[in-house]
Amino acid sequence: MKEEILNDIRDDEIRIIGEDAEKKRLLQEEALRELRENEERVLYRRVPEALCDDDTTSKKSRRWLWLIVPALALIGLAAYLLWPRPSEVGEPERELVEATYTAPLSHDAVPAEAAYTEIRDTTVNDIELRLFFPHGAKASLSVGAPDKTDASIILIAQAADVRGDNGEMAGSFVQQGEVLAKGSTKQGFCAILDGKITLGVDKNSSLFEKAIEEDGYFFRQYSLVNHGVMEESNPKGKSIRRALCQRGTEVFMVESQSRESFHDFSQALADIGMDTAIYLVGANAYGWAVDKDGTRHEFGDENRSGIDTYGNINYIVWR
Repeated sequence: MKEEILNDIRDDEIRIIGEDAEKKRLLQEEALRELRENEERVLYRRVPEALCDDDTTSKKSRRWLWLIVPALALIGLAAYLLWPRPSEVGEPERELVEATYTAPLSHDAVPAEAAYTEIRDTTVNDIELRLFFPHGAKASLSVGAPDKTDASIILIAQAADVRGDNGEMAGSFVQQGEVLAKGSTKQGFCAILDGKITLGVDKNSSLFEKAIEEDGYFFRQYSLVNHGVMEESNPKGKSIRRALCQRGTEVFMVESQSRESFHDFSQALADIGMDTAIYLVGANAYGWAVDKDGTRHEFGDENRSGIDTYGNINYIVWR
């Protein structure tokens, strides 16, 4: 039994043989304290080492992050710049197309016995246009309401604007050598000398004086196309648009079949290959064209075109 007690010693106990019980207990407690202190010192030495290892690992991780984050940012920026994106919100721009026609635009090359207007429809940049080609006729300007009974008129359209404040013509206007108005705010012009039409853009055109000297005609309007390039005009909004155009040796009228802005209408004229184009009064301004069969094609609204309102209402006329 005594041998069993002596051998029954735990790993954390130190037993001293041959001393009294109290002394043995004190010595045993002292030995236990030393043992625990030794264990704690060993533990404290290991913890800083572990912390140092974690800190080193953390520094390495941070070093990799400093390399990875900028690389990811550059990849994201490149993806943003190169990735196809939809255009900004707003009205989509019209797709430009190559001019459909080569000179001449009109089809009729053989002169007819009587003067007439060739009428053709086409589409440019999704804009439907109607083209009026006068054949076998000479142009002039007239002031006042048109005579619908005049069978010699094969094409007529309102030319210069009439001011709403005083009823005067806007811009310079010469009729058979007589100056009816002066002004150069609008730089586009049409000069008619001996039946020949010249269109251009010039604030001080010498053709104004020449029209006076030679009993010719002259009026001013907005410039839409100059030397084949579209020109921006100030008026805003959309309306039926008309223009007097020159392409090569051909001079003719163009009318939009839908309400268009000045910008889109002018761009369509440039894209179809106009050398020069000036504006004619659009919207409900009244006029007509007579085709090869003698059929009259009216445009605008006779009852709402201001014919009875403005005494200086004026027209370019082909007879």
